[in-house]
Amino acid sequence: MPTSRIRSRANARIWQDIATFVVAWAVLFATSVWPIGSSGGFAFMGISAWLILRRPLNGIVLLLLLASCPVEAVGIPRPFAVLFLTATLGAVIRNVDFSHAAKSSITVASLAFCVLATALIKPDHLSQVVPYWEGFGLIVLVQAIITTRRDFLVAIVALVTVSAASTVVGYTHLKMGEQTAQYRAVANAPETRLVIDSKWKITSNGDRVRWIWAGAEPNYRALVLAFCVVVSAALFSSATSTRMAWFYAAVGVLTILGLLGTYSRSGFLSATIGVVLTIVSRIKFSTKIVFLIVVAAISVSIAMPAIIDRIATIGRNLRETGGTGRLAAWSIGIQIWEGSPIFGNGGETRYMMEGAVHNTFIEIAADFGIFGGLLFVAIVAVPFLNRPRVSFPSREYHLVSSALAFGLIAACCQAATVTLYDPVLLWLCAVLCFVFHRLNSRPRLRMQTS
Repeated sequence: MPTSRIRSRANARIWQDIATFVVAWAVLFATSVWPIGSSGGFAFMGISAWLILRRPLNGIVLLLLLASCPVEAVGIPRPFAVLFLTATLGAVIRNVDFSHAAKSSITVASLAFCVLATALIKPDHLSQVVPYWEGFGLIVLVQAIITTRRDFLVAIVALVTVSAASTVVGYTHLKMGEQTAQYRAVANAPETRLVIDSKWKITSNGDRVRWIWAGAEPNYRALVLAFCVVVSAALFSSATSTRMAWFYAAVGVLTILGLLGTYSRSGFLSATIGVVLTIVSRIKFSTKIVFLIVVAAISVSIAMPAIIDRIATIGRNLRETGGTGRLAAWSIGIQIWEGSPIFGNGGETRYMMEGAVHNTFIEIAADFGIFGGLLFVAIVAVPFLNRPRVSFPSREYHLVSSALAFGLIAACCQAATVTLYDPVLLWLCAVLCFVFHRLNSRPRLRMQTS
């Protein structure tokens, strides 16, 4: 068969998959807004199963999509776990090789952490370790399925695209408020409604302004959005065609709007750190990134003028309230860790605090001791250890590498201001960075690119 015909069929399959992904996203979106119920959830899972059987990589894209949409109204318990199992089964059916993923350093670190956390957790709090095992499974699955540079490009573009699309979802839910199916699915008690309402606001007597859906935690959303802001800026700056440059520009502006729409001051600071580090490390590409930031700033000033006042209060908030009580919470968290520094408190830190520590790394150490804390840090530190052994085919790859590394730093900075009871999004950023460096390490320079 002629090469041109093979290529034409491959492109047709890609466009069919893209169209189906749009339908899957529309189903999730519609289910979160209108009372479709479990029929929407089963429709999404049916579409997902078909896509996964066509191509295992589609499972990763669907998991990214699910992580960036409201899912409480789909009518299926633990939809992320169900979709993960479906993606894993699809990979097994398509004979995906898991051997290299099972032996990688990031897999070993995450497995060791999960085993230690499970061993140390107290029986009453055993459910707390379930998200860690889901994160471990995602780390293995991503490494097993993404085996070429083209696979990686599909995954990273999918991540920034669904993050940009989540901005539209968040804004729609803000405007519709209590009229959405998501709100009715989450707000099943008066006290829950008060919490949801307080999340939408930035002051106790202010209007609803946050671009999030009911049940979403704005600082959690800001973590993955901070990572995607840095990466999308790099993709825009390194685009080799005008069409892709416009696409990445639109994605970048929407992602920045989504990040600032959370009104998370720590999220803004984290993303700023990542972008500035990327610009300084690759000054040649800085003009395009600065242009994207200027366009985004104009869009923000029109769409959400209140964010300017919010950012302006960062210094005063730190001086007067210790970062909305974060500094005091960190101090208490460290004191709790000092009470049992080796074995931790078995998942009881949040109950001893009567609230969150507002620092993932401190709370992990307080829960699982010094070794648990070090293993958790190792999971996000391993990708940086591969960078000295990486060799890239072009300067654009250098820029993407820097953006991934600094985007991961931005995500870690944000994780240091919130307590992630579900580490999946942080570990996702880490494993994507790890996979990119593995695919470009010197022994793998001859790996196929398609």
